[in-house]
Amino acid sequence: MHRLAIITAVLALLTSCSSFQDLNAESNPIVNKPTIMINWVDFIKLNGITYNAVRPGSGRSLDKADLGPEFAKAQFKVSENVHEPGYQTKDGDTAFLDRDTPIYTVQGYAPEFRLAATRDGALVMYEADTNPNAKLGSDLLDLRDKIQSIGIVSTDDGTTELAAITDTQQVSQLVEQILAAPVDQNREPVDDAGQSYFLEFRFKDGTSSSRMYWLGSGELVRGIFLPAEFTQAIQAAYQPAASATPAADS
Repeated sequence: MHRLAIITAVLALLTSCSSFQDLNAESNPIVNKPTIMINWVDFIKLNGITYNAVRPGSGRSLDKADLGPEFAKAQFKVSENVHEPGYQTKDGDTAFLDRDTPIYTVQGYAPEFRLAATRDGALVMYEADTNPNAKLGSDLLDLRDKIQSIGIVSTDDGTTELAAITDTQQVSQLVEQILAAPVDQNREPVDDAGQSYFLEFRFKDGTSSSRMYWLGSGELVRGIFLPAEFTQAIQAAYQPAASATPAADS
């Protein structure tokens, strides 16, 4: 499983004399050990699947009417209890949800894809990131007959739309390619993955979610490897201005 946290070690500089250091080390065994600060990604882990919080992007936020039955309860809040960088997350772990916080299904979506929970008074949508049993894109993403359009968004700021695919037939074809694509979440990242964009999936219910896509490797996060036809469709939808024929000088 990929890392859920970015880990920063801060080393304390001891300036006391050596005799004092020796004495202090004897009485306090944690002296000279690094202090670990862990910045956790907002995640939930259930049934072996790791879900990450997604921002609504151009879509609407969830409300109570979107919630289905309770799916589980949070069991362990790692951000307040785990200080070891080697910790392996387990089912019931969450980054920021208090113990016994209800976790709900989202109406109309497979629980293997979407869940929701209340954090700091607001509903947060979580989507599957890592599933050790996923073989195809359909094992990670529940998209069939649900997508209105696909936005191509700049990775510079995560908000600037460069193009959008709105043709119903083309959207359906691209969705089917995603669902049929093989999944390999153990493959090492490549240096020449190529130009990247966020693909924002705009659902018919008004919600949306974004996933990084690399043209060179054909990977849609996380570990969904799409065919060349998919890459060609994205390139055709958005041709960078730099590739356009420059206007003749007057």
